[in-house]
Amino acid sequence: SLSSNHFKPQKSESAEDKQIELSKALMLNGEYVDNIGPLHVLFKEQRARSGALNLSLLIFDSSEIVEGIMFEKNWRDKGIVENIGDEMLSINAFIGEYRGSTSLTVNSMNSLSSNVGLPKIDILKKHAITLKQSLKYKESDKLLVIGPLKSVSTNTTRTGEHLQFKVEQTNQIESGIMFNFDKRSQKILNSSKSFYLIGKVTDYRGNVSLQSSWVIPSK
Repeated sequence: SLSSNHFKPQKSESAEDKQIELSKALMLNGEYVDNIGPLHVLFKEQRARSGALNLSLLIFDSSEIVEGIMFEKNWRDKGIVENIGDEMLSINAFIGEYRGSTSLTVNSMNSLSSNVGLPKIDILKKHAITLKQSLKYKESDKLLVIGPLKSVSTNTTRTGEHLQFKVEQTNQIESGIMFNFDKRSQKILNSSKSFYLIGKVTDYRGNVSLQSSWVIPSK
């Protein structure tokens, strides 16, 4: 369960503490919104150019999925990484944009319940579409869950900063890239097991490019 020292309990009877659904919160661009939820969060540590160790976040419920960030000062040494499980959460966040897409700057997270339903990975997979279907969203900036896929090949760029890859589904092969990739994602992409990509479909020199930010195993 989440640490009671760092996650505030909900006051279910208070009108001002009423939760706001993620879909409604995403319409409040430019505003700071309290009590967004119930939802789930995946996270990974990301070293910024400044040297700060921030959390990259994937925030989702059964109908919406969005990326976000939690700065080091708001999570480091607070037990957040160790205590986020499959519990439903609410978050307090600023609704902004990053590189043309909605992005949430999260200040804090709150546990809503110790009761766990479906694992959050299973909920995320319910958003999945096929590789063929994803091509309809080329240049739309829509965050997609694509899969399950199999890896064809991977290689790093000359600088070693980015991971290029090719993936396959039902004999269709597409190329993609992960900017500032993490070792866990690289390991999944180099394995023989199936996985899901979370990212966007973009154009690179006239060809489809899967710009992935997350990779999760299918099992």
